[in-house]
Amino acid sequence: MRLIDADDVLQQINGLLRSPFANDKFMTPQHIAVRDTLHIVKDLCIGKSLTVDAAPVVHCRDCRWGQEDDAGVMHCHKYHIHKETDGYCDDGARVDLPEGEEDTP
Repeated sequence: MRLIDADDVLQQINGLLRSPFANDKFMTPQHIAVRDTLHIVKDLCIGKSLTVDAAPVVHCRDCRWGQEDDAGVMHCHKYHIHKETDGYCDDGARVDLPEGEEDTP
């Protein structure tokens, strides 16, 4: 099973459906079929899918505050504690994001 951010998918679909070109004046029959399919996917597939409550977390090994020493001990430089390498934190910041930019749920 793969988890996705369904709210983001719905937002993207709604953006497509609000496009100035998404009205019958500019659309061919094929475009109308795609628009109708987007409505079906939005309402039946995504809207009726099972959901889980989830929060974004960062594994310590991927966090900009985590540093593993030669002995394999993970040090958290934000909270000044030792962590497991495969541990995680809901307050971590991915090392691949620019400084000050955090994941937004």
